[in-house]
Amino acid sequence: MRFLSLILFSSLLWSCSSLKIQPVSEIDEIKDQAIFYQLPKNKINIAVELSKTTYKPGPYAQYSKTYLEIEPTFTDALVQWRISDVIINSEAVVDTSQSYLLSGDIDKISVSNLSQISFSDIAFQESVIENYSSPMPVIPYYNELGLKKLIIEDKKTSYKEVIVDSISKRIPIVNIVVRNKNTEELAKDAAKTLAKIRKRKFRLIAGLNKDMPNEGDLSLMLTELDKKEQYYLELFLGRQETENINWQYSILPDTLGKYFLFYLDKDNGINTSEGIKYELNIEELDQIVSNNLYSKKDKEQMLPYRNSAIVKLSIENKSKVLYQQNIKLAQFGEIKYLPLDILLKKQIVIDKLSGAVIEVK
Repeated sequence: MRFLSLILFSSLLWSCSSLKIQPVSEIDEIKDQAIFYQLPKNKINIAVELSKTTYKPGPYAQYSKTYLEIEPTFTDALVQWRISDVIINSEAVVDTSQSYLLSGDIDKISVSNLSQISFSDIAFQESVIENYSSPMPVIPYYNELGLKKLIIEDKKTSYKEVIVDSISKRIPIVNIVVRNKNTEELAKDAAKTLAKIRKRKFRLIAGLNKDMPNEGDLSLMLTELDKKEQYYLELFLGRQETENINWQYSILPDTLGKYFLFYLDKDNGINTSEGIKYELNIEELDQIVSNNLYSKKDKEQMLPYRNSAIVKLSIENKSKVLYQQNIKLAQFGEIKYLPLDILLKKQIVIDKLSGAVIEVK
């Protein structure tokens, strides 16, 4: 889509009576050569970053005091959401309510940098929500343990009496039963493995091994041992995982006031129905002026442009303001006018983002 970035200039002087500009909404048909002229308005883009923290208790939390002599960090599973960052910016789109048709002796104006701008069927949407997050992979506990670590053999000995050469003897019979280890047995094994890892780290750091690795290999070995130590500690103390999720909102406001964004629930994150309601509040900082100094006939001989208004944007709920920012929005600015015959005499540069006159020369 191309917006108003107009450079109008002339190499000839011409009577302004040969040019005419009218709102497109008031035109039934186009009889002569004409140029579409449209002012922009601004769409607000809001990026909200959420932090999702998941607390997973260790499967051996109840035995951390027994085998490690430390208390677990947490014993219950918990998920918490919070807003960690907000970024707001704006972009220009065509303001179809400010579409004009410049007609008359168009060939008297040099328009090498002016292209006809087509209409846009942009419709106001209160909130467009897009989630660009990707789920974190689930890392199972004990994902590296072999079968022997998870089972145990129970030996039960019974005796049977037999008679050999008139002599009675007791013969032992050993029954082996294979079963899964219970949680406490697995916790005890994990504690023993943790102790071995720490002992191995100490010997490497202290240089007590007979064949010590070189500096590069030593660093790599210690890094891997740190990972294993952390892994086994988490079996007792629990694991905390944090991921960032980005949500994008686009709002094209036509009036001041509040616009619904989302609900935030501390357990379920962003949604559209439950939790704390957040809204975008658009407030004027200076009084917005409506220019009604000119008659309809006068405006036919005037080139409209617009000065953006500075407004205050607030993302808020009922109890607090989460974020505030002042921003320029074209659609709330004042429409102003230049004499139409200036197109035949001067070079005019109009900003494509705001519709404001940047330069007349």
